[in-house]
Amino acid sequence: MAVYEATDLISLECAAAVPFARFVQMNAAGGRLNVKQADDQSEGLMGVSAEAITLEAGQTGCLGVVISGVAKVRSAGTIAIGASVSTENDGQALTAAAGTRRMGVALSAAVDGDIFPILLTQGQILA
Repeated sequence: MAVYEATDLISLECAAAVPFARFVQMNAAGGRLNVKQADDQSEGLMGVSAEAITLEAGQTGCLGVVISGVAKVRSAGTIAIGASVSTENDGQALTAAAGTRRMGVALSAAVDGDIFPILLTQGQILA
């Protein structure tokens, strides 16, 4: 069995709930840099939530975000080992298609709902 560890984990301000193992992106709400659960494949994608955070309306908190190395992410479908991984509108992983932003490479196979490891590569647009 392989052992995976995150290599770069940072804490970032968060102004909304984010589940564990979801892609996150930059959010400039309130004129300050913070993160939110990814809702598209924008250039603001930063990494994967290393924990869950639950906040009441108007609250902020700190969220651990894996920004490089190996991260665990929730699958939104069937993903083959070695496949390029992207995200959909709820921060879950899916197999990256041509023209989408590759955020990582699957280190194990996954089916819908699995939490599985990826190697973050962040940001390449697939041809």
